[in-house]
Amino acid sequence: MKRVTIADIAAETGMSVYAVSRTLSGKSGVSDSSRAYISEIAERMGYSSKSQPEVKPRVIRLVIPSLDLGAGEHYMNVVSGAERQARKMGVSLEIVTTNRLEDIPSDECSGYILAGELETEDYTRIAMALSPLVALFYLPNGTQIDNIMFSDYEVGGQACQSLIDAGHTQLAVVRGCGTNFSSPSMQARADGFRLEAEKHSDVLVQSLSLDDLFAFKERMKTQRDTGTLPTAYFCVNDVYAERLIAVFNELKVRVPYDASVIGFGNYEVASTILPPLTTIQAPMKSMGELAVQQVASATDANLLSRSAIRTLLSTEVVERASVYFHDEH
Repeated sequence: MKRVTIADIAAETGMSVYAVSRTLSGKSGVSDSSRAYISEIAERMGYSSKSQPEVKPRVIRLVIPSLDLGAGEHYMNVVSGAERQARKMGVSLEIVTTNRLEDIPSDECSGYILAGELETEDYTRIAMALSPLVALFYLPNGTQIDNIMFSDYEVGGQACQSLIDAGHTQLAVVRGCGTNFSSPSMQARADGFRLEAEKHSDVLVQSLSLDDLFAFKERMKTQRDTGTLPTAYFCVNDVYAERLIAVFNELKVRVPYDASVIGFGNYEVASTILPPLTTIQAPMKSMGELAVQQVASATDANLLSRSAIRTLLSTEVVERASVYFHDEH
């Protein structure tokens, strides 16, 4: 006869593996009603704690999606912050790289952190399978999952306002490269940039794509030769900013004097390219730290008794040398 496992009981009761494990091990953190229900189902299924393997305690799984261009350092900063907080709290951090809910291990752990979106958008299903859970991206209103995030729309608006404050009115937003062209977060940054620009009647914005690099170079060359180049560009991440500056160098367009460039991410490349890149710093390490702290302190009882916690962190402009400030006089 097949041995009944904690995962089997969790599936039968509709409760989390975490709640079932806490109940069957006699530990706190589960409401009385949930404890009674789980115990009843476990007994009915013939569960026995004898010969059950000991579960490695205090493990948090950090799930990062299969990496797209420019996203690697973004997620590694989350990992860095999470690892630092895990060490402080005596928690082990297990990294899982996947876009599929089915590929995330379901054996017991202390909780989960989703650093990016999964293939499925069935958040009820995700919340049932992964608990306690903190997501580090935007979730629809009403979703019963804790999340810690920054606003990509505000990032775009922040970039636009920085360029306007520097005296620029002929602007461009740059995206591109394969599947990243339709990335929701990058789309949101581009949309936020355009929305901020629309508040200023004298500001014009072009939308540009690096998806076809040859076509992009030809367009930049034509605009250079006709004197119609925008004077400032927002790239939706620092990798694209690096590529844009390389194109400008090839075309003898001087950054920042002929064309100013601002990026997003504050990746390592931002401080090593010439000129050093002005960019927007996202609080990825802080997000990782807060997520570990929140998951590690969660209990089934408080999850059932409260609404999802929404934490919005701010971003900041890191000024370097790639944006030219026009003399107001």
